[in-house]
Amino acid sequence: MKNMGWIWTSSLLTCFILAGCAGMGNGDVYDTPTVDYVEQLNVNDAPHQESFLNQLAMNYRSYALYNARTSGYPDVGELFAQKAISAFSGEIPFPESLDNWQIGDESERFAIYNGYNALMDELRNDAVAAQPKLVAEAQAKFDCWISAASSGQNATAHECQDRFQTTMEVLRDCDHTVPAMDAYSQTT
Repeated sequence: MKNMGWIWTSSLLTCFILAGCAGMGNGDVYDTPTVDYVEQLNVNDAPHQESFLNQLAMNYRSYALYNARTSGYPDVGELFAQKAISAFSGEIPFPESLDNWQIGDESERFAIYNGYNALMDELRNDAVAAQPKLVAEAQAKFDCWISAASSGQNATAHECQDRFQTTMEVLRDCDHTVPAMDAYSQTT
């Protein structure tokens, strides 16, 4: 008889736990402290408005807010909020790597791999100094593409891929030489 009481109690407890879990639906509010912080940042007050890092911070901030507030991916929002803070603070956040994301479709994985290599080529050349806005846009759209593809946001992934590829085409057509005075001002 004691065992029946234990079975009944554990069954009831299981029902309560499952009922509580069933309430965890789309209406849940997630804690996103880093996104909350970057939402309050005024990146327009940065001392170097046209710098690569400031442009990158603004792009990452937008993508963090989109993921956390609109698309329902607060964890992705938090990641890009952290990258926005790094860029705004003067640290260089590197582009996302395939090692950190699960991409199931082999052809998309290959396209992302090629996109990553093309972006890294631009970052190794003088593109950051010569075209900071374009390179920041390319890096942010690449990161958007890889994270959206991994999280199943197919429409967002395709939009980011298109914008990344368009930006990369423009970058390839740009002159990457920086006049001496512009190069000096980028370092000070």
